Amino acid sequence: MGSRCAWRDDKTVKLACLIDLSGPGKYGGPPIVDAFKDYVAWVNDTGGIHGRKIDMIYEDNGILPTPTMAAARKVILKDEVLALPLILECRHQCHPALM
Repeated sequence: MGSRCAWRDDKTVKLACLIDLSGPGKYGGPPIVDAFKDYVAWVNDTGGIHGRKIDMIYEDNGILPTPTMAAARKVILKDEVLALPLILECRHQCHPALM
């Protein structure tokens, strides 16, 4: 991992949401993504986080433990996000490190 990881530069911060877009709750996922996109746009339009714009990644987790862990690994290790502000609903089934 690079030393600058989620702080790509002085202008952005990279975050990720793990959302069910293909599993049992797939009908609830897209409206949540839309709401997050609206909120991120508002935050970015009003100055961002300490002056940094949010670069949000939306990753499908299928709402099940195995794809949730795979999605978390991808966004943490490959995409190098700073934080996961939303992991849609695998509680009591996922690894405790994600709770």
